[in-house]
Amino acid sequence: MEQKTKRILPPRLPKLGEMEAVDEDALLEELDGLSEVTLSGNSFAGQVAKGVVLKEARLRQVKLETSQLTEGRMSDARLDHCDLFNAEWFRASLERVELVACRLMGWRANTGRFRHVVFKDCNAQYAQFRFATFSGARFEDCNLSEADFHGSDLSGVVFRNCDLRGAEFVKAKLAGTDLRGCKVDGLKADAEALRGVIVEPMQAVELLRCFGVVVRWEDEP
Repeated sequence: MEQKTKRILPPRLPKLGEMEAVDEDALLEELDGLSEVTLSGNSFAGQVAKGVVLKEARLRQVKLETSQLTEGRMSDARLDHCDLFNAEWFRASLERVELVACRLMGWRANTGRFRHVVFKDCNAQYAQFRFATFSGARFEDCNLSEADFHGSDLSGVVFRNCDLRGAEFVKAKLAGTDLRGCKVDGLKADAEALRGVIVEPMQAVELLRCFGVVVRWEDEP
């Protein structure tokens, strides 16, 4: 039975005039417990923190590259043109969060929890989401080539117009996962993971090649 795609809830954000700007010299660990805030151009590059909880926040052009955040929680937030290059957010929890045009190359979000999260126009090449759980999530126009979703639960997740070439989905759960409109050349998966996945006919041909099947038209040599 095909699993229905879950409705994704948007972030619940106050109006900009009701939000307070975070000081540009603030440290990553000092974001813990803040809510109804905006961050613009702040740099937390290379900083280390644990258990930071951030709510109702707007982040624009915030630098988080190579940051290390363990068990961080973010809810009702929007990240716009932020940089998480090679950041490591282990066991992160994101709920009602939008990431737009963010650089997520090499971002390691393993064992994370993503509930009602939208990724749009993001470069997430080589990103890692190993053993992560997605409940109501969508990837739109994202570069996810060589991304790693090994063992993750992507049931019902929608990938739309994404580059998934060389991405790994071995041991993932893909029941009701919609890959239509995506590039899937060289995608890595096992037969059990692909059970229930939604693809277009030509994508099915590409996925057969995962198992070494040679597909030829009748008049081909």
